[in-house]
Amino acid sequence: MIDCQWLQLLHACGLLRGSFRPSDGICRLRSLIRERNTMVSQRSDWVRRMQKGLDQMNVCVHHAVSDITGATGMAIIRAIVEGERDPQVLARLRDRRCRKTEAQIAEELTGNWRPEHLFNLSQALKMYDQLCSVIDDYDREIITYISALHPEEAKDIIVPPPVSKNKAKNIVKLGQESLRQALCRLCGFRSDDD
Repeated sequence: MIDCQWLQLLHACGLLRGSFRPSDGICRLRSLIRERNTMVSQRSDWVRRMQKGLDQMNVCVHHAVSDITGATGMAIIRAIVEGERDPQVLARLRDRRCRKTEAQIAEELTGNWRPEHLFNLSQALKMYDQLCSVIDDYDREIITYISALHPEEAKDIIVPPPVSKNKAKNIVKLGQESLRQALCRLCGFRSDDD
């Protein structure tokens, strides 16, 4: 007897329960979240392509900053795409919170500026920006769906901030505070004050 026949027999005898099927609202929400995750994955691929283009020009932004999609990294990439080539000028774009000095960053930003790699970089940046916009659209739609799924008694719940200050800072930095609050209300989260 093969597995599917064995499972059919067990199910026919009432020894197996039917598969869980979430409600229609949850299925719609799940579909949106899965597609958003696909967009996030594609955005990561375009970040990799930006980094590859920079490497091919011997411009090591990823050595100068820890995250090329952070404030300093994106400011430098956008300036390069707009035509800036002077490492000192690019290094001045560093965010005040950046650990490396302007001189350390300038050392990593000397490259060969080949036009084909600059074109690839500009196209990768356009795709990255476009995917960021699409992901923002998905986030708004997901929050709308989650809000529609809220139980009536949960609509007025005041969601307390995260206990960890670092986690709270990261949630705000990623722009996910409204999503966090919507999910807490959906799950019926109650603070200790209630």
